[in-house]
Amino acid sequence: MQKKPDPAPEREETPLPPPNKKARALYAKIVSELKGMLAANTATPLDPTFAASYNTILDLFGAYQQEIIAGSDYRVTCGKSCALCCYHWVADVYSFEAAIIAKHIKDCMPQKISALCATLREDARLLQTLDDMLDERVLKSATPHTLEALDRDDMLLEGFYQLRRPCPLLDADGACSIYALRPMSCRAYLSFSDPLLCDPDTIYYQEVRTCLCTLEQEADELLEELHTRYDHCDLDTSLRTLLPYYLEGFRDCILKRVI
Repeated sequence: MQKKPDPAPEREETPLPPPNKKARALYAKIVSELKGMLAANTATPLDPTFAASYNTILDLFGAYQQEIIAGSDYRVTCGKSCALCCYHWVADVYSFEAAIIAKHIKDCMPQKISALCATLREDARLLQTLDDMLDERVLKSATPHTLEALDRDDMLLEGFYQLRRPCPLLDADGACSIYALRPMSCRAYLSFSDPLLCDPDTIYYQEVRTCLCTLEQEADELLEELHTRYDHCDLDTSLRTLLPYYLEGFRDCILKRVI
C-alpha cells in the first residue's frame, strides 16, 4: 500500500499577485454593474433584467480571476466535471443566487425537485448531527486554551466534507448541472493541483495548492446589500438549506444556528 504524505497541520493558501491594470478595469465594471442593480431596485431577483445583470457580473468576475491568475505561475485545474470539492457544505451563498438557481431547476428539471429537496434536507440533518456531536464530544471536554484556538465552524464544515456527501446538483456524470449559474463562492475556490488531491483525504496536505480568488471590499459590500434586500431566510446563507425554501416554499431544515 502506498504511504500517504504526512499532513500539514496548518496549510496556507497559495498567494496570488495583486490585480493588474486589466483586472482593475474589470473590477470597476463589476462595481458599476452592482450599483446599477441596486439603483434599479427590481421587485424580485427573478426579474429578467436582474438576472441578465448578474450574469454579466459573473462573466466579468471570471475574466477578473483569469487576469489575476495570468500574472502568476499557476494554472487552474478546476472544471465543470471536476467535482471533488463539491463535497463541501457551501456556506456563503447570496439569497438572490439561490432564487435564480431554484428558478432554473423549476424550469429545466422539475421532475427532480422532490428527490433533490429530500437529499438537501438529509444533508442539513447530518450537519446538525455533527454540530451536536461537536458540542458533546469535543467542545464539552476541551480546555479553555483549546477552545480559544479552535474555530468551531471550520471544524464543523471540515467534518461534513469528510462525510463525502456530493452536492445533489451534480448530474449522473458527476458534472455540475447548474455550472453557468453556480454561486460566486463556488467560483472563488480554485485549485492549482492535480484534481485527485482535492479529495477529502488529501485536501489539507501541504502539497495541495488552492486559493480563494474573490472580489474586494467595495464589491463585497454591494453584493451583501443586494443579498439583504432579497433575503427571506433569516440570514441563512447555506446553499443546501436555502434551495428547499426556494424550490418548495417552506423551511423545515433550518439549522439551530446559522453558520
